[in-house]
Amino acid sequence: MNRRLIEIALLTGTSMAYVRGVLRGIRNYARPRMPWRLVVHSPVKDSAARLRSNRPAGIIGLLSNTDFAQPVLELGIPTISISNGSGDVACPRVGVDDVAVGELAARHLIERGYRTLGFVGNHTQAFSQQRGQGFRNALTASGRTCFWFEMPEGNWRQALEQWLLMLPKPAGILACNDLRALSLTDICYEIGIRIPEELAVLGVDDDDLMCELAHPSLSSIKIPSERIGYEAAALLEQIMAGHTPPQRPVLLPPIGVVTRQSTSLLAMPDADVASAVRFIREHIAEPIGIEDILRSVPISRRSLERKFQTLLGRTPLDEIRRTRIEHAKELLATTPMAVADIAKHAGFQGPERFAAVFKQFTGNTPTEFRRARQV
Repeated sequence: MNRRLIEIALLTGTSMAYVRGVLRGIRNYARPRMPWRLVVHSPVKDSAARLRSNRPAGIIGLLSNTDFAQPVLELGIPTISISNGSGDVACPRVGVDDVAVGELAARHLIERGYRTLGFVGNHTQAFSQQRGQGFRNALTASGRTCFWFEMPEGNWRQALEQWLLMLPKPAGILACNDLRALSLTDICYEIGIRIPEELAVLGVDDDDLMCELAHPSLSSIKIPSERIGYEAAALLEQIMAGHTPPQRPVLLPPIGVVTRQSTSLLAMPDADVASAVRFIREHIAEPIGIEDILRSVPISRRSLERKFQTLLGRTPLDEIRRTRIEHAKELLATTPMAVADIAKHAGFQGPERFAAVFKQFTGNTPTEFRRARQV
């Protein structure tokens, strides 16, 4: 005898890459353990009326504003929001930590040597404001100024062109999402600003199709969309079972930066430091040290270390360790590679040494870091 399936309504549609990742996470949670029938609906104005007629047992949706969400919540059905624009919606929410997204973007662009840094956002979207806040806070903490552009009403394209032309170059820009970053690359092409030579552009969401449509291809911050879906489904199951929902949103850290052509250059004002950093990145899987760098960059060790301290605030050896750890973090978050193999690819002499240095830098073991970022 077949079990009766429990209907779960997914008010998400399927058009966005973020949503498709969330749906995969929900499916991964539900398939092995739950008699759930997952039904996808487009989030439209009459969603509440349609749901009232068939009364699903639970709802997971893009509840981005109160006007849309309130009729859905009035149905009295356990509901989870997976929208990062839903800060004023009174229901449990699972999403990405948008402040941490902005902080990660700032680190990425600072590490590439950019002194002029800016944010292009949309003041009507909560996720944009939070990403901009994290970006600006990180820049302020490092003694840098954030150039800020908000999309105005009316002819925003002309205003953005003027802002980009007056921006001191070279500059690094965080756009609030990939769609806005794609618009940036189009405008830069039309007004003659070269990417990445004059302007590095970084998006958010890592929609791989959109990022590859850009010219040049777009670097982007990868969001843990599958894990958001997985955690949203787990939380919905708890609430349906009568457990009290959390008082605060469940916010997950971004996975990392997927680097493509739009941030591929180093904006170092010193050619020796730029060459040294480039050498480190190109040989990070090898057991390199300061002497190897000096064979590639023919200046004295003392001069190179002084230049590193002046421009980056760290020594060449610190940069080697930092680059290895960042490479390892990307592999842990985005691949199924064994920890021992990752240690080798990141240039460590063995998994034990890798684990010790990784915990020193991040506060977590490699396994703990991976578990926090993967479903």
